[in-house]
Amino acid sequence: MLATGCDSYPTEAEIDFDAVDSEERAMARTMWAEFEETVETGWSFMLSTEVEAELEPVAAHLEELSDYLDTPGDGSKPELLHDGPESEALRAAHAEYLEVRRSIKAEQEEELEARREELSQELSSIEADLAETEEAIEAREAMLQDEEEAVSELEDEIEEAEQEFEDIREKVRQELNEAIEAEDLPINTLDNLRRYSWRDWEREPGEECPNPDDARTVDARDSHGVCLLATPTPYRDGEGINEVLDPILASRLLEAFEVSRKLGPLGRNAPEDSLRGQRRQALETLSERENEADAKHGSARDLNRKHSRSERERERVQGRLDRVEGAEPNVRSSEVREEQQALQRSRREYRDALIRTTVEDHAQPAGEMTDEGTFPVEGEEGMVVAVMAAQDAVASQSWEWSISLFKTQLEEEMADRNRVPLDPHEGEAGRAVFDDKDRDTMTREAYLEIGQQLMD
Repeated sequence: MLATGCDSYPTEAEIDFDAVDSEERAMARTMWAEFEETVETGWSFMLSTEVEAELEPVAAHLEELSDYLDTPGDGSKPELLHDGPESEALRAAHAEYLEVRRSIKAEQEEELEARREELSQELSSIEADLAETEEAIEAREAMLQDEEEAVSELEDEIEEAEQEFEDIREKVRQELNEAIEAEDLPINTLDNLRRYSWRDWEREPGEECPNPDDARTVDARDSHGVCLLATPTPYRDGEGINEVLDPILASRLLEAFEVSRKLGPLGRNAPEDSLRGQRRQALETLSERENEADAKHGSARDLNRKHSRSERERERVQGRLDRVEGAEPNVRSSEVREEQQALQRSRREYRDALIRTTVEDHAQPAGEMTDEGTFPVEGEEGMVVAVMAAQDAVASQSWEWSISLFKTQLEEEMADRNRVPLDPHEGEAGRAVFDDKDRDTMTREAYLEIGQQLMD
């Protein structure tokens, strides 16, 4: 197909199937023949050797611009390499996008501030109620302090006396066990002394005590005006047992009686001068004082419930306030969808214009496609790009125009060729579709397609 041995560099380029694999070559020729039937016109243009180097900073700029536009930033205008209506449209779309975001954020900030103020006021009200409740609790406690201290002191004295009685009983048990072991009595030692009790009779010094000869009797007529009889015995009666143990059982009876009389009996029968009687009176006085405190400040139960409720409410409101204070205005994508779409459109239009202009600055028309399907070539270096325009039927039964681009880099060894070869596969540079057949529009789109491929 291609002649060799020419004295000058080829001035034409054509589709060359020699580079296609032999197994696919026949099918490629068939497909190409079908394509050629739709081709209406074609032309070629040359690209200088500097075009790829010029596109490198363009690609870097577009990447930086994309990152810049994807970040709201501080509102500064983007730096652009291309001046024209697309640049102005991009700046305007970007400014509109930022303004809408700013407006939404300002509105959200106002809402957050209003919410902060509302929650702060609610928290202040809760804290005021809490302080009032705490003041009432403190006042109520102050009213009851003397009476509660009196009861507490008596409780301590009663506890001390009860422990004293327990100590006496434990000493008696230990002494009984020591005697049982020392005398080798025929009974078991006592693990505990459940009861240490007695019967008592009031007697004047001249009156005789019941059972005066019983070793368990304690004559305290002169000192206490009573006679005491230890009963029951915590051990079984028996010969030799009572003689040893009864005196021991009665040895601390008067001491226990004194402690018991100091304590007073359990229940409401305790004499007023006994500790338990005094406690009963102190509790009655405290109860009366509590009624007065309830009437003045409210009951302890109600105040504590109110205090707990206020604390829980304070914690809840404080948590909400913390979340609001930590919140930042957040513009959702849905709120600026139209502005984002307009910005994206402007960015694409600017991008296309910049790539198209850069390629156009390095492009030189070469001429029209010949009837034989060849394309003019100008010069011996750079790149030749062939453009073929075809009219196609689409599914809607309407027609549309398309261009197909093929390119190849001019090389020194091509001087030996009759024509510059264009590989139909490797050399294909893109395709674009149009509604109308307009050469200027198609040419500018060809510049864009070539520029995008060279940048990729």
